[in-house]
Amino acid sequence: MNIDTKQLNVIDLDTKEIIKKYTVSTGKDDTPTPIGDFKIIQKSQWCGSFGSRWMKLNIEWSSYR
Repeated sequence: MNIDTKQLNVIDLDTKEIIKKYTVSTGKDDTPTPIGDFKIIQKSQWCGSFGSRWMKLNIEWSSYR
């Protein structure tokens, strides 16, 4: 993910090729966007102030979504 451009890239782990790109929201000062490589472990559709989609990442130290 590129925090500056708010772009999340889905990458094929075998070929390292970008499969899809998404525009996403990023964290705030008190809840910053985590840096690193993560896997999406849960997805959901919903209607709310954050948009129409929700993804949970495999971050051991947080329940970051």
